[in-house]
Formats: sequence, structure tokens, C-alpha cells
Amino acid sequence: MSSFFSVPASQRKRKRPEGATSKPSRKQPRNVSPSRSKRARDPAGRDESISGSESDLSGADDGAAEYESSVSDSEIEGETAAERRLRLAERYLENIKQEVETTGVGFDAEDVDRDLIADRLKEDVAGTKGKIYKFVANELDIEGASHMFFRHDNQAVLSVSAHPPYIYATRKDGSVVKWELPSNPPAEKQQSNMTPRRRPIKRICGKGRVIKPEASETSKPAKSTFLGHKAAIVCSAISPSGEFLATGGMDNKLVIWSTKNLRPIKVFSQHRDSVTGLAFRQTISNAQQSAGGPRSTGGETLYSSSADRTLKVWNVSQQSSGYIETLFGHQDVIMDVDAPAIERCVSVGARDRTARLWKVAEESQLVFRGGGVGAIPKPGKLKAQNIELAPELLEKVESAKEHHEGSIDRVTILDNELFVTGADNGAISLWSIHKKKALYTYPLAHGLDPPITAEEYYVEEDPKEKAREVSGSAEVPVKQAPRGITALKALPLSDVFVTGSWDGFVRAWKIRGDRRGFDPVGIVGTPRTLSINAPTPATDADSGDEDKVVVLGSSPPADPRIVHGLVTDLAVFEQGDRNEESLFIVASVAKEQRMGRWHSYGTGVGRQRIDGKNGCMIFEVGRHQKSDLVNH
Repeated sequence: MSSFFSVPASQRKRKRPEGATSKPSRKQPRNVSPSRSKRARDPAGRDESISGSESDLSGADDGAAEYESSVSDSEIEGETAAERRLRLAERYLENIKQEVETTGVGFDAEDVDRDLIADRLKEDVAGTKGKIYKFVANELDIEGASHMFFRHDNQAVLSVSAHPPYIYATRKDGSVVKWELPSNPPAEKQQSNMTPRRRPIKRICGKGRVIKPEASETSKPAKSTFLGHKAAIVCSAISPSGEFLATGGMDNKLVIWSTKNLRPIKVFSQHRDSVTGLAFRQTISNAQQSAGGPRSTGGETLYSSSADRTLKVWNVSQQSSGYIETLFGHQDVIMDVDAPAIERCVSVGARDRTARLWKVAEESQLVFRGGGVGAIPKPGKLKAQNIELAPELLEKVESAKEHHEGSIDRVTILDNELFVTGADNGAISLWSIHKKKALYTYPLAHGLDPPITAEEYYVEEDPKEKAREVSGSAEVPVKQAPRGITALKALPLSDVFVTGSWDGFVRAWKIRGDRRGFDPVGIVGTPRTLSINAPTPATDADSGDEDKVVVLGSSPPADPRIVHGLVTDLAVFEQGDRNEESLFIVASVAKEQRMGRWHSYGTGVGRQRIDGKNGCMIFEVGRHQKSDLVNH
């Protein structure tokens, strides 16, 4: 029998009952037809005839053909085309539902929404408690990260802050440059880390402004006021709302900028020395506030550290910004400060070798003393975790005893209980507010500088002969200097943090599951064909070369460094769809350190003959594919 939909329209007209007049035929649709009455009285037979078809009715033609083969001609004549299509669609949905129930294949949109809401509520509750809940270290493709270098001009960039999609870089000439990161994702995943995924776009360069007072006929003309910095800007912080940018400089000033147009709003000059560190108190979402988290008091709290050995607390808002109080306790320059979502902050005091937790509301402080090289891991713990790391860790700890910690320069907060510090001897330490000593210390995180040569050490005509007179050999009897931690930043409430130095790489680390230690994840942006490991003191001392990079199946590259210069600061943030966010790492790069020209790159002065650049470098770290996660 031909398909119902293939029959011409002239032949699909219903046949009139024999012996019926034209007048009753017009009223026929109001009454129940004989065929419908029959189907209503015998529903079992109708269902039985429909269920005889075993097809899924995937197409309209197939569904109509199967239907006509299972029902009688009288039923076809009694149904309209609309009724037929409706019944076929209902039958198709019923078959799909039965298939899902029997095989378990498919999903329910209501269940999916319920699961998503439950996950979001769990994250909000975890955020209010202030503990690590973003365990994303194993999902990030650290080595396959794309990267690119960008800059405004040749001025040294000393600090960087980010609030998606904007990046703010402060420079040595006292200016601030605003960059925008395009939000359009790439068409396909890049296979090479040499091609950047997104290129930041320069928006504004702010250099301060001069305010001229109103002229008065009776009094003398007042002097003009300059809002901005007159010296290098060495630190910066962006407010959680993204409305304000705070900068601190060598001119002892703290300047609040509007992020819309980069115009200075307020200048504070209460510090008596250089402002070395800034941190806004982190805030949480409205959902987390409704779940019991701390609420905003109408302004944003800012903490500033200075070389005058004090910390100051400020309130920043659109209506008014002002000073709150001063915190005393450090015995040397306060190099850095960071703050969680509660009324606390953590600072490090350089050569006093202490980290201090300030409880602002309770007006008290906790002192954590550094200076250690880390405890030697016990064989039992190493066997339980990873016994292959035992020889390397033992060698690093033994060699690190020769390089004592002289200054704690960097700090970053993981959650309300854990924070990480970086020292000038290359040691990274994990601290808990419940312990006075470090939970774990990783020594020489960025390796050692290459050994100094006799020509660079002695100025005599024959430096090798002079070296033989002093030490009995042509080598200079000077120990290799460790590379200090010049930049340190963590993704808030996550198990990932990154560090920077002058070895040419940004290194990523992850917190262990027991929250009592951390392990290296890898070098950010290293191609998969390269094998670069954190240098061990034994390897550097034996070879006398810099970190070795080996390309599988080829000769080593001439310059394997990714970052050409010294990393002065880091900013970390996430951007993208939920559960598929990309991790962005922005590094400010300069030819010198942010607080002074202790190391110089690209100038050819002394033994530091390494090419360097001034600018910024951005890394985009994607997520592993599911197949890669299985291999991991």
C-alpha cells in the first residue's frame, strides 16, 4: 500500500457514508463517528494494533507506512492528518522513553539541572568556610600552555594586576597601562606553544593629572596639586569589584585610580618610606553571603606595606576613601602583603625572617619564624608517597644547608589557614596558622646561578694564575648563588600557585591532598617535546652549566628560556565556561628587580650578560582532554 503522505490530495478525501444527505453530512463532525466509537469501546484492541510495530518511527514516511500496515482502512478513513501526526509523535516519544528506561542511556534535563545547582551550592558553602575547594592542578595542561610577550614601550614593568578581562601593568616611569584580553575563544586548540591564543589590546596609559586650584582675588594663588606618582611604581592591587586600582611607589605615595579611565582619585602620603606591597581584602559572591559568608561594610578594605616597617589599613569607596589604622611589629622592611576574605592579612618582613598574621578585628598578631632549610623527609613517608623522589629530595636538602635564608620577600594566601612564602635563597615554604614552623619547605626551587669565572672575579692580567695562588686551581673558590623567589602568586581557594625568578621560566606547584606539602607540576609553557626539571644542586655543581633542556631526538636549543628577563610580579585568574575555565598567568618582566638594580639583564655590565626585555608575558593554560586525564 502506498504511503499516506505520497497519495495525491484528491484521493485523500474522506468518503461519505452511503445514503447520507448533504445536510446531515455537515453536522457529522459534531457526532462521534462509528469508527471512533468502535475505538473508544475497544481501546485494548487499538493499543494492541499500534504496539505491533517495532520501529522507532524515526521518519514521517516510515511511521505512516508502518501505521497503515497495522491498522484497518476504516481507522485511516476516520482520522484526520493532524490526528495521525500527533499520534505518531506520541508513539515515537513513548518508544524513546521505554528505551531510556530499559537501557539506561540518555539523561533527564531536570536531573542535570539539579546536579548543577547542587554543585554550585557546595562550592558556595566551601567558599564561605575559606578552605581550598578548587582542586584543578591535575586538570591543567601546564606544559602545553600558549604564551606571548607584549609591551607598551621599553620601560621596565615592576608589577601587574588583573581583573578579567583587563590587565594593569605599572612601570618604572610612574605610569600605568591598561590592557584588554579579547574574550573570543580560538577556533581550534593550538598545537604549538609559540602561537598565542589571544593577544591583549592596549586601552589606556595613565600618568596622573594636575589639579589647578580656583583663583581668588583676595588671597595668593595656591600651588597646583599633582595626583599620581613621581617615581617608580613597585606594587599594585585591583579591587575585587574591579572599580579601583591601588598603586604604591618609591615616592612614599599610595594612589587610588579609577579603572574606567585610569584617572587618579585619591593620593595618600601617610607612609614615611616606599610602599612595597598592596592587597585588597577578597570578597565573595552574593550567593556565598546568603550562605553565611562575611558581608561587605560599604567599602573595600585595602592593606599596604612599606619600607617604614608598618602596615596601614584603608577603606576605599566611591563616596570617600580614608585611613583606618596602622599595624606595628616587623623589624625590617615589609616586602609583601596578602589578604583573604576575612579581616586578616599576612605580611613578610624581609631580613627579620618572619611572616606575621594580623588579626585586625582582635588587634593581635601571630609570628611565624623562617630561616630553616626544611626537614629531611622520613623514609616511611617517602615510601607511602613516592619513593623515587627520595634521593633527589635528600640531595636538595643537604645542599640547601649551604645556602641560608637571609630574607623572606614574597607571600601569597591559599585559603584562611594556609599561605606560602618565598625567600632569597630560592626556598618556598608552606605555612599553617596553627603551626609556628613551616609545614614543608622546598629548597632551591629555581636552581643556582652559573659559577663565576676567574676572568670575572679577578681584575689582574692573568686571572687564572691569581686563582691558582689563592685556591691552588684555576677555578674560583666561590659558591654558586641560589636564584631567589622574586614573584609568587596563588589562585585563591585552589591547590595551584606559581613562582618566578630570573632563570627564564615560570614554575607551577600543587598542594598535596593532605594539605601538608606541595609538589612541582612543571614549567608553564614548556613544549611537550622538552624535558625540563627543577635543577638540583648536585647537577649544577658538577656541570657548571645552567638548567639543561633536552629535545627528544634532536640537539639542545641554544636558548631554551621562555621569559627573557626577571619576573618581577605575577597575576593569576580564570576565564571561560564553567568547569572548562582556562587559567591565565600574567608575568611582568624587567631587566632589573623591582626594588633595585641588584641584577641587570641586557646591559652587558658585570657577569650578567643575558639578553632581557621589559614588558609582560601572558600564559593561557587550558584543561586536559579526558583521554589525557586517564593517562595521568
